[in-house]
Amino acid sequence: MNARIPDRLVAVDQQAMAPEILRKRREGVDLAYGRMKDRLFRVCAGIVSRRGVGENELLDLASDLLREVGTLPEMWLERSLKRAASDHREEFLVEHSLNVAILAGCVAPEMELEEEVRIELTAGALVHDIGMFEVPKDVLVANRPLSDSEKRIIRAHPELGRELLRASKVNGVVSRIVHQEQERLDGTGYPQGLKGSGIDHLACVVGFCDTLESVTHDRPHRSGRSFADALQQLLHAGRGIFPKDLWIAALRRVTPYPPGTGVRLSTGRVARVVRTHPEAPLRPVVELVSEGISLKQPRVLDLRHLPMVHITARLDLSSSFLDSSVNAPAQ
Repeated sequence: MNARIPDRLVAVDQQAMAPEILRKRREGVDLAYGRMKDRLFRVCAGIVSRRGVGENELLDLASDLLREVGTLPEMWLERSLKRAASDHREEFLVEHSLNVAILAGCVAPEMELEEEVRIELTAGALVHDIGMFEVPKDVLVANRPLSDSEKRIIRAHPELGRELLRASKVNGVVSRIVHQEQERLDGTGYPQGLKGSGIDHLACVVGFCDTLESVTHDRPHRSGRSFADALQQLLHAGRGIFPKDLWIAALRRVTPYPPGTGVRLSTGRVARVVRTHPEAPLRPVVELVSEGISLKQPRVLDLRHLPMVHITARLDLSSSFLDSSVNAPAQ
């Protein structure tokens, strides 16, 4: 572990960046993502084959990933959303795990965790599904409802993961994350049905990021949701199963409506996000637009102060979209 991991992520205004610079930085992130994926493949192969992977090797990978994500978090987040569904089990699991670790790396700085703890969190995210390598391929990527016996196989993966890590002498916090990341505050999780403070907090973080990554990507039996839709779905359905401070940290860092995003309001109007509120990420400041161009007398609305108005959809404000859209009458 060489250079220090930044305590705060470095925000980059992608809209203000020259197209050529933006393209080169995205290419750089793509290349770094590929390197991290190759390293994770080797780590997982060593653990599953029981040849042994030193804990330091896993922690070094986590540290390097955190350092990369900390420099261009928005681009890493964007890259983590690109994964397509795959029927190749190893490819599917490694990319999913890497994406979960990227999400955890984005959320961790907002939780004011010490550097060592952030590295352990990311390491746990990287191998959180290591037990899934023991699940038969036809069960893991099944395009059909699972039988009760198959569900039991899936639910055994935290125990299988802990045993694989134990064989590789990876214990402590990382092992606990792997064993508990499917537990939920209300006791509906598995494998032990733990509740509340009985669940390791870092395991809750990984469980949240695991769920978010899963919802935003295609699966054999369903299509993935947009990132904004996934966050809103989790916000409505997951308040009782994930800690409140985790929600606050996640929504501060991983806003569903960054500046420049096109949105449709509950009034029917189309608007562009101009500023976000860290304390209220689902209610940004927006500017109404008409035919893709800002109005001559712009109307800027702060949705924090308009409880009856909310965002109903995220839109692409390209000319093709606006040419085919019909705005509601001005209000």
